[in-house]
Amino acid sequence: MSSLSVQTPSLVENALAHRERLHHFTLRAAAEPSVLPRILENFALRNLVPQKLESRQAGGDLVVSLSVCGLDETESRHLQLRMLNIVPVYSVDLDHS
Repeated sequence: MSSLSVQTPSLVENALAHRERLHHFTLRAAAEPSVLPRILENFALRNLVPQKLESRQAGGDLVVSLSVCGLDETESRHLQLRMLNIVPVYSVDLDHS
């Protein structure tokens, strides 16, 4: 007797797959000395190190682009909202790949 089994990914495997995706954050803020450390603090508190980090001044603004692995959808949205609450931050765009 032979048996045919269909394997479906478990919830744990699905969660791990989501955590392997890169989450890209692009922030625009006032170019103040305290902004970049305040942004990075949100990741340090979660024991995350960005895969990529770029910061540049554009006029009186600071544009920060960073990519990080190790987040699920809920965590990435929560981080987006946390960074929007930083007073000099004007906008936070989030993209997944």
